[in-house]
Parts: sequence; C-alpha cells; structure tokens
Amino acid sequence: MYVAVAPIPYGAITRGGTLALELFAFATFALTFFGHPRLARLRGVRVTIASLTGVAILGLVQLIPMSAGISGAIYRDAATTLKSFGRPAPTPRISIAPTETWDTILLTLAYLALFVSAVLLLRSRTRRRMFVAVLLGSAIVHILIAAAFRDGDRIHGAFVNPNHLAGYLELALAIAFAVLWREVLHYRDNARHVAERARRFEKQFIRLSLRVVLWGTIAAGIGLTQSRAGILVAILVTLFLLSIAPSHPRIRSRRWNFAGAGAAIVGAAIGFTILTVRQQPVIRFLASDPRDPASDLRLTLWRVSIDAWRNFPILGSGLGTFREAFRRVQPRDLNFYVEFAHSDSLQLLVTGGAIGLALGAIAFLGLMIALIRRWYREQRREESAMLLGAFAALLSIAMHGLVEFNLSIPAIPATLACIAGFGWAAAHGNEEDEERRLRVVS
Repeated sequence: MYVAVAPIPYGAITRGGTLALELFAFATFALTFFGHPRLARLRGVRVTIASLTGVAILGLVQLIPMSAGISGAIYRDAATTLKSFGRPAPTPRISIAPTETWDTILLTLAYLALFVSAVLLLRSRTRRRMFVAVLLGSAIVHILIAAAFRDGDRIHGAFVNPNHLAGYLELALAIAFAVLWREVLHYRDNARHVAERARRFEKQFIRLSLRVVLWGTIAAGIGLTQSRAGILVAILVTLFLLSIAPSHPRIRSRRWNFAGAGAAIVGAAIGFTILTVRQQPVIRFLASDPRDPASDLRLTLWRVSIDAWRNFPILGSGLGTFREAFRRVQPRDLNFYVEFAHSDSLQLLVTGGAIGLALGAIAFLGLMIALIRRWYREQRREESAMLLGAFAALLSIAMHGLVEFNLSIPAIPATLACIAGFGWAAAHGNEEDEERRLRVVS
C-alpha cells in the first residue's frame, strides 16, 4: 500500500502530505512487530541502520540549545531585530531553522522505519512478488496518466518537476530489469515442461515479450520526461547490469550465452522504447535548454553551495535548512529563489556538514556493498535477480543525485527505502514458504 500511495501529489509537495506519509510509515513499522518478526534478518545491514540513526541523532544535536560559530551570530542578529519589535529572543541552536530540522529528522526516521519493515515483512517469495507487482503497476499507471494529461513537451505526472518523475521511474526500471533477468535465468526450466517445439517457443516468446514491454514502457516513461540526467543514468545503469549480471558464479560457465541473450532482449526493449518516444528525448538530451535555469546554472549553484558549507563545515547549518544557509551567501545577480542544491550529496554537506555527508555515504555505500556481496553468493535465481534489482535502484538514485535533488522529494526516498528492504529480504530466502511446507508435511 505504501509504495502505491507514496507518489501521489500530496505526498510529494506539501507539509500535510509529508506528515501523512510519515504517519503511514510509523504505523507500518509498529504493525510489523505484531507478527513477531525475526530481527536476525537485520544483521547484515546494521551499518546502514546505524548510519541513518546517526543522521537523525545529528539533527537532534543541531537542536540542542547552544551558541556556536555562524549560527550563534545569526541568532544574535535575530534577537536584535526582534527586540526592536518587543519580541523575545529565540533560543540559539546550531540549526538556523529548527522547524525544518525537526521535520527532516522525522522524515529520516520514517525512511528507516520503512526499510526495516520491508526487510521483516517481505520474507516470502509470494509477498515479494506482490510487492513487485504493486510497485511496477503503480509506475505504469503514473506513466499512462502523465502521458494522457501532459501539458507540454515533458511529462511530470504526480511530480512538479519532470526530473523527479524520472528519478522515481528509475527505481521501477531497476526492478523491471530484475524481473526480465529472472526470466532469462529461468528460460530453460520454463521450456522443459513443454514437449513440442512450437509450444515451447510460444511459451518462451510470450513470457519474455511481456517483460520486454514492461521494461520498455517504464524506459519510455523516463524518455518522455526528457530528463537528460535521468536518461543518461538509465542507460549507464542498464549497461552496467548487463556487464555484471552474467558474472554470477551460478552461470559463469555459460556467461556468454546469458550475456548474449540478455543483451538481445534488452536491445529489443530499447527498440520498443525508441519507437514509443521517438526523437524528442534524444534531441533534448543532445541540446541545451535555455528555459531550464537548473540546467544552465547548476555550476553556479554548486559553487555558492560550497561557500555556504564553509560557514558550517563540521555539523552543518541544520538538516533541511539549505534554503536559509544558501540565502546568506547568495549573490545579488542570482535572481532565483533557491531551495535545493541540485545535488543530494552537496545539499547534505551544507545541512549536515562533513559528519552528515559521511553518515549518508556510509549508509548508501554500506547497503550497496551488502547487496552486491549477497547477490554474488546467492544461488537461487529469482532471489539473485531481485538483489541485483535493489542494488541497481540504489545505484541509479546515487548517480542521479549527483546533479539532482531526488532525495528531497519524500516519495522517492520512501520508495527507495522499501525497495532496499525488499532486496535484503530476498537474501534471506523463503522462510514463510518453508514453514508452510513443513506444516503440511507434519
């Protein structure tokens, strides 16, 4: 239910919608423990859990009453101004916008709750397949609605910015690749139960074609957003997956056969995508768009963001306070209302300082390493494909986040947290299915 409702507009752009998503996440987390989950499943991702918890603790530290550095000077200036109006002075803190910091702490804990809940709840193959169906079905619905009600050359759907729709669809594209690769790994088994050659070909062709269309439709959605970074990330991540997927030890002896089959199938999906979206995304990808300030001014925003970080180098200006920190160093000739750094890592550096960036990097890299190592050891084909898909989702957002602020749109990190938990849950087999089998045998 959560991954289905997360991209709805109220969950992406309003404070009330963000609060609703947080309450939904915390309720899911609480209900998870009514089923007596096995916490041992969290053992391999304790570094990520500790890092995200550390980010929340950093936010709490930023809210502790104290006067330090530039933040103290800001509060003294505010006190002087308020005194002239007969208003009491605010309590000095590290965070220069405490309300925003508190909101970001709650969001971080909500993402952590979703990740843990997904790991503990998606413990059977049946549940994971249901999760995949809901996630990909939701993505397809958003693409169809966005394309049907487009109000310009680029689609944006439930998101204000088309680049963020592309970021959301990158998550679905990674899981769609996993579904497609799972079918490639199983194609011989699927055909083994059918004796006649014609029926065998028909069964293989139908199953693969449906998955090719699924992947191609989501890729076409990214193309219709005309997000240059989104298109580039989708291409690079897909090529990377095609290069490493056949290196799995289980299929190493036949890796060239699987590599060729995977390349041919994805090539067909890309062909379907090109026929669907035609030349517009390619033209925009190769050309500069003077109407897009974020595209032309990103280097300026990054340079000024570095200047803002120098004011708060260690602990940051306060989680969620980029707008206020940036405004203090914003040049007069930069006539834009700047709320985001157009770089997730740079934004975390400004608001969380060097400590916040280190914790965020550890959380991302630690989970990616855990997933890829588990994928390499996983012998079950379906689970190995899902582990690879979850890794690809993290990689896509990490790469896109270098030039975009996807993690500042709650629907995207919330969905990513669920997918990451889904991937780690796949590493622990089918405990519920096995328990059911043992009960039947008993």
